[in-house]
Amino acid sequence: MSKKEATFISTTKSITDPVFLIPLALTVFGIIIVRSATGTLPDGGIRVVMMQILGFIIGLVSAILLSKINIRSVKHFGGYLFLGSFAMLVLVLIIGTGADEFGSKSWFRFGFISFQPAEVAKLTFIIISAVFLERIRKKQDLQMNYIKLFFYSGIIIILILLQKDYGMVAVFVFIFMVMLFIAGISRKFILAAMGLVVTSLPIVWFFLLNDARKNRIYVFLNPEMDPLGAGFNVVQSKLAIGSGRLFGQGLFNGYLNNRALVPVKESDFIFAVVGEELGFIGTIVVVILFTVFLFRILYLAKNTQEGFRSLVCYGIFAMFAFHFIQNVAMTIGLLPVTGLPLPFISAGGTALLSYYLAIGILAAISNTS
Repeated sequence: MSKKEATFISTTKSITDPVFLIPLALTVFGIIIVRSATGTLPDGGIRVVMMQILGFIIGLVSAILLSKINIRSVKHFGGYLFLGSFAMLVLVLIIGTGADEFGSKSWFRFGFISFQPAEVAKLTFIIISAVFLERIRKKQDLQMNYIKLFFYSGIIIILILLQKDYGMVAVFVFIFMVMLFIAGISRKFILAAMGLVVTSLPIVWFFLLNDARKNRIYVFLNPEMDPLGAGFNVVQSKLAIGSGRLFGQGLFNGYLNNRALVPVKESDFIFAVVGEELGFIGTIVVVILFTVFLFRILYLAKNTQEGFRSLVCYGIFAMFAFHFIQNVAMTIGLLPVTGLPLPFISAGGTALLSYYLAIGILAAISNTS
């Protein structure tokens, strides 16, 4: 078999794997839902949809290219990936935007294009953590590698914390805890990490959370406390999902959607649009597709022989699982509102690109397993 034929077979194997096929289906579905959710904008949502399509194309090409690499070589570039992410996360604190709009200084704006470094930094975080956890598993210079693990991962989390993007901080912490557990790290270190998180909660509450974010917690505990203020988003989201009943009101025909009565419906609360327009059937299809996708990642992680690759798979699983569960749960009032998007479906070019970079890494791992 020639090298060209082998490359073709490898690429075909990658794009026909559920790890590729399900995100493709969800992304196409997401573009349609984003178009419906943005129909009330002055331009009919064309700009948002075009940016989503652009992010999809760039992400897909990047994923296909990544699927061809030798994933073992990635860990040798971990230091460079960290420096790149570190530089972007520091720079966004200096010249970034978003504080006035979203309460967190997390974006670079280039005209009508925006870029959120934290989205890409999630993958750097996973790779860096996997590098040191693999060494710890092999009992290589334990003390130094423990120090490096907590130092490098801690720096990234602190920089996200300084952006005041607490939803994103929760993603990083969840990824880290899952990877620690999977790596079989000593319980005392896991308990110490959990203890640090718990003891920091009063500091976060009294010194870092503003009144708007505190109100989100109050509203989560009592959704009817402020239905026209802090609780408006969740109340409207639940009304939209409930009004869809079994089969929904029809694509592009959602009553609350078309009257812009569901806030942030193109991103944070896009699941509410799915529920209103496609009903229980539409939402359950989305949930099933995500569940199959997540189990496929777990299968790949379990059947990957090499430790580094397996840990990366588990880290990516944790990233997608947290986003999916948090987004769906917050739209139906089961978790506080954090502003995390629904992977592949919510509008957001940088997020979509990061998801496909993760898919490319998974495909590369699958090809070398």
